[in-house]
Amino acid sequence: MRTLNVAVGLTVLLGVCSIAGAQDNLTAEDAFRKGVELSEARKYREAIPYFLVVYRAFPQSESALWNLGIASAEVGAHSEALKYWTALGAKSPNDWRVLSKLIQTHQALGDDASRDRVRNALFALRKSAPPDADVSRSDAYCREQMLVGGRKVFVFETFEPKGEEMLFFEFIVALSDGRTEDYRISLGSYDAINLMAWETGALPRDKRLYHLDWYQDKAHRTYAFYESQPTYDTVRAQVLDILNGRAKPISSTTVR
Repeated sequence: MRTLNVAVGLTVLLGVCSIAGAQDNLTAEDAFRKGVELSEARKYREAIPYFLVVYRAFPQSESALWNLGIASAEVGAHSEALKYWTALGAKSPNDWRVLSKLIQTHQALGDDASRDRVRNALFALRKSAPPDADVSRSDAYCREQMLVGGRKVFVFETFEPKGEEMLFFEFIVALSDGRTEDYRISLGSYDAINLMAWETGALPRDKRLYHLDWYQDKAHRTYAFYESQPTYDTVRAQVLDILNGRAKPISSTTVR
């Protein structure tokens, strides 16, 4: 992983050098505007040099740090992204969206210990936040973004699963535009399924079933059942098997 990150960083650096000069005579304001324009067009590699103009002029700029973190992550330069997210986190330690980005970045770098430490900090922040705080009004956060088979996958974790159809994780697979949902895979625990398992004796009443399901339009597939709540890493590994065609559903239905 470390060698790969060095290679990606070198690729980004070469891309920056190839564009060097285009933004040299721009003011920080104009460079920022151009960087945003390129980012909105999903041209993140081209956007980085413009955001760097802003960063060099205003190294404490939260806008520059945020956009450099986003652009660096999008081109796979996660070590660079970590630098910007860490700096932004030092400035805004109670910004839950920055904590979410740090969790994503540590995951991408394979640093599970740091990932879990920041996740614990995020949940502690939400627990202590007033009811009207943005983090308190948010049901979930984006825990990971990854590419699988050239498709963008967004992973959301629910802060406090509740209700008759509790959801814990949702893996949303985007279409080729990278923004529109194609289908999703979720880990849930539904009251109706548990009641049926308890009534039939298939499950002791002191246990609860968790199930991994695939949804697309009116089609549904179930891939796994767990008699105790699985960890994120367990669910993630199973989802990767599904996305890579290595897992088969145990049941499927289509509503017509």
